Amino acid sequence: MKEYDFYEGVIVRMLDRHSFPLPWSVEETPACFVVRANNGQALAHAYYEDNSTANLLTRQEAWQMAAEVAKLSRAADRKVFEQ
Repeated sequence: MKEYDFYEGVIVRMLDRHSFPLPWSVEETPACFVVRANNGQALAHAYYEDNSTANLLTRQEAWQMAAEVAKLSRAADRKVFEQ
């Protein structure tokens, strides 16, 4: 099983149990990227700090992570309608 398939399955199960309206979007704040459901609910936060010695993501890494989470909503949308 590929890692992406695992996460896709988790998202599909989450959509079955809760209402997180699609599509999901990514919004940037000064410290993180926020993945939001269509109703404005925050689903995930990817924090970053480019000029830090702390073990945080860079802005680019945080953007990529948030974008991948938002993409999972499209995959989950297809799965829900296929069932």
